[in-house]
Amino acid sequence: MKVKLFLKVADSTVHGKHPLLTKQEKMGYLWSKEPPPPEQMMETGWCEINWGTIQNNEMKKNLRKLQLKNPAVEHLRILVIGPVRAGKSSFIQSVKSMFKNRMVNAACTVAAGGCTRYTKKFTTNQFEDERGNILPFVISDVMGLGDSGVHPKDIISALKGHLKEGYTFNPVRPCSEEDTGYNSSPTLNDKVHCLVFVIPLDNFTANNSYADERTPHQGLIKTMQDIQHKACDLRIPQVVILTKVDLACPHVKEDIKHVYRSQTIRQKAQACSDVLEIPISDIFLVKNYHEEKQLNPDMDAVLLFTLRDILNYANDFVENINKPEGAGD
Repeated sequence: MKVKLFLKVADSTVHGKHPLLTKQEKMGYLWSKEPPPPEQMMETGWCEINWGTIQNNEMKKNLRKLQLKNPAVEHLRILVIGPVRAGKSSFIQSVKSMFKNRMVNAACTVAAGGCTRYTKKFTTNQFEDERGNILPFVISDVMGLGDSGVHPKDIISALKGHLKEGYTFNPVRPCSEEDTGYNSSPTLNDKVHCLVFVIPLDNFTANNSYADERTPHQGLIKTMQDIQHKACDLRIPQVVILTKVDLACPHVKEDIKHVYRSQTIRQKAQACSDVLEIPISDIFLVKNYHEEKQLNPDMDAVLLFTLRDILNYANDFVENINKPEGAGD
């Protein structure tokens, strides 16, 4: 699979679209480092978010009291996957800070440039509100995708609930039934209820390699496509979170409220949708906390908007887990 990274956007764009580009070229545009054309803002955003502290508090209240649709489920399990420095751990820490209503120390987890210590073990994160109440969902984190990263078969095992907490990833050899970290009898609580691809908008260079020259685009794309197809076979819902959106558009960097009005980001989201075959309605945009000293209600609004839909998809999945395929669709 050949990926073209330099696309003359201004020459091939018709009304904000790229009708002549292949799927590979569109993904190349998604990760292109070439300076974008002069930013054009859409008159109406492609998602409507209710901004304000009052609205945020109401949404957090609703998520704290989320009623699980399957009595066998203790919590909804979300799995986040993506390249190294994509912002997986930053997203998790941002959600923790938001519900704690204060910044959570993440010195050993994330930094402005990404992970300071790459995730090496299968880790499940619980969440509490400012009163210490446990929230009805967990987010599992894995080693980053790519060369010397998590083995794709370990992602499949995680989806099925076969990885035990604390399992140490081996990029060369995936977890097997003989390993102590293998869960041979997973319950519905162990299985993943929603798969989240976390993709950065700035982590790839124009030389067709990962920012630190570890992973060719074409291999990473193929890996994500294979995982996505397997998740479809398991009927697990999937979404995409595009991170570092403030670095993709100067208007968004100035004001996160513009995030769903940026044509550049909209085109990158469409490219991602085309390659992974995930509807544009299931692609979300976030700016994680990494350099801020205090919470920002507008950043929280975008995070809450994203988290709400992810949890709704996961809740629908556990409700329909035992129904025949196609029932209730």
